[in-house]
Amino acid sequence: MWIAVAEVRDAGVVGVVVYLAQAIGVELNQETRPFIAALGVRQEFRRRGIGTLLKTAAMLDMADRGIDGPTVSLVNRRNFPMLTLNQSRFEANVEPDPDDPSDLVVTAAIEPVD
Repeated sequence: MWIAVAEVRDAGVVGVVVYLAQAIGVELNQETRPFIAALGVRQEFRRRGIGTLLKTAAMLDMADRGIDGPTVSLVNRRNFPMLTLNQSRFEANVEPDPDDPSDLVVTAAIEPVD
């Protein structure tokens, strides 16, 4: 598990993202995928691109570590700012979470640039 923080002079930590390689499937040789466990930005610092930067940094760091594939995260269906960020910045796919009706499964990817 890794953690990245965003700091602003005279304000301290204004955002944080927690991310890891999450095993998927039930077979012995489970595939691992990038997974964002938590992402948050202090309310007074939202709408400044900090969440986008944190998510991008986490996705790129996991790719550098060899954890390939789309990044998965769970987002509460009432968290409209995070859903908007994922759909507008990352063109994410959003589906209902089969295990928890209050959450959505968000799958996003960063396309490689040649």
